Amino acid sequence: KAGFNKIAYNDSLLKSMKNTALRQLERFEESKEAKLLSYDDIAKATEISAFENAVIAPLFGFRNNVDYYRKTSCINFLDN
Repeated sequence: KAGFNKIAYNDSLLKSMKNTALRQLERFEESKEAKLLSYDDIAKATEISAFENAVIAPLFGFRNNVDYYRKTSCINFLDN
C-alpha cells in the first residue's frame, strides 16, 4: 500500500521530471547528451528510481541510481 509521501509527492514530482526531460530531449535531440538517453525509458518510468536510471545515471556517468547514490552520498565525506 502506498504511503502518503508517495501519493502526495512522488507521483507529482515524477510526472514533472518526466515532462521536463522529454521536452528537453525533443528540443535538443541532436546533442551528445540526448544520445545517452532513451525516450521510451523516460516515458515508461513509474518510479523515481527508474527515472534516475533513465536520466540521471547516464547523463552523469553512473552505472545506475544505486551507483549514483553510493558515490555521491555525503556519508563518504563525513568523519567517522
